Parts: sequence; structure tokens; C-alpha cells
Amino acid sequence: MSSLRSKVMTTAALGVGAVVATMTLTSTAAYAHQLGLNHGTDYGWVTSTHTYIGVCDNEADNHGVRVEYITNKGGMDSVGDGNGSAGGCGGENPFDGGTVDRARICEANDCTSWYYA
Repeated sequence: MSSLRSKVMTTAALGVGAVVATMTLTSTAAYAHQLGLNHGTDYGWVTSTHTYIGVCDNEADNHGVRVEYITNKGGMDSVGDGNGSAGGCGGENPFDGGTVDRARICEANDCTSWYYA
């Protein structure tokens, strides 16, 4: 193998390794702070303390958006953005005094997978 080809392959491998490491650190750091949920341009979130759930409808499509969640106490509830794509968002603390264990975002009857907070 030529010296130049060896250097190019080594540099490429190091670059890929750095990108993977950066992605892992970034997603781990972001996950530690807040769980973000997206459905198109609609979005929801759970705070890092797992004690607040929010949701914003950003699409003027006449489909409501909500975040469904399950608490560490086993209760299930949802919070929605009641004013559609107009300004403002919806949010609440878990209804049963627990913390959010998992959540998903739904638009009309189409929901994402459950994400663990």
C-alpha cells in the first residue's frame, strides 16, 4: 500500500471516529438536559428533572398535537396545544405528582414511538 493511500485511509478513519464520538457526546449531553420530541415541525419536550411536559403546534393543518406520557407511578395522561398553530404552547407538571418515565408526541391519531425520559 502506498504511503499516501495509507495516510488518507488513516485520516479518514480518524475523522469518522471523531464524528461518531462527537455525535455520541452531543446526544448524551442533550439527552441529559431535556428530552425533545418531534412530529413534523410540531414539538414537545420533557425537562431534565422529568417534572414538566410541554408541547407546541407549529403547523396550520387543523390537526391537534399532544404529548402523551407515563409517570414513574404508572399513571398516564397527555398535554396538548389547544390553540393550534397560534402563539403559545401547552404544558403541565405530571398530574399524579410523579416524574415522567416515557413520552411520545401525537398529531391527530399518528403517534411516534415511546421515548424514555
